[in-house]
Amino acid sequence: MVELTLAHWLYLAFMVAVIVTMFLRKDTPLICLLGSLLIGWAVTKSFIGALQSVFNAIVVAGVELFGIVVVISLMVALSRQMEKSGAAAVLIRTLGKPIKGPRSAFWFVGIITAILALFIWPTPSVALIGSLLVPVAVSAGLSPVGAGVAIAMFAYGVSLTTDFVIQGAPTLTARPQE
Repeated sequence: MVELTLAHWLYLAFMVAVIVTMFLRKDTPLICLLGSLLIGWAVTKSFIGALQSVFNAIVVAGVELFGIVVVISLMVALSRQMEKSGAAAVLIRTLGKPIKGPRSAFWFVGIITAILALFIWPTPSVALIGSLLVPVAVSAGLSPVGAGVAIAMFAYGVSLTTDFVIQGAPTLTARPQE
């Protein structure tokens, strides 16, 4: 029989606190850090051990996610630079030519998103497509929600589940935990 310890109950309490905080649309890092500290304290029975567990948690999160954060940041920076330089307007005019109505806008945005998401992680490609093609799709008559559905379906539903090119999801999930 499994015995639940104080660390288990603290983990449950802080998970509920994080979910409630997200529901209230507030930031969660402080709650996560406090939860890690208290859970580390409950497990190690020392404040120094708790601080070490928080540090180790930050290092592990950084190692696992830093590459993704960098790619997302670079894609958002690229998108903003394209808007400032006027290249986005030229790109929108050029890419908007094949779009004749809401249906073609849905498929066009979705297919372009899927192609981009195959070679770039889906989240940054969504940021790029969202800022460039959604205005074109909306001007063609597609609702903003319809454009969001197309982007989400094709980027996360098609490209991330197949992930033939970058192999990001299979690499993250197949790597043995240390």
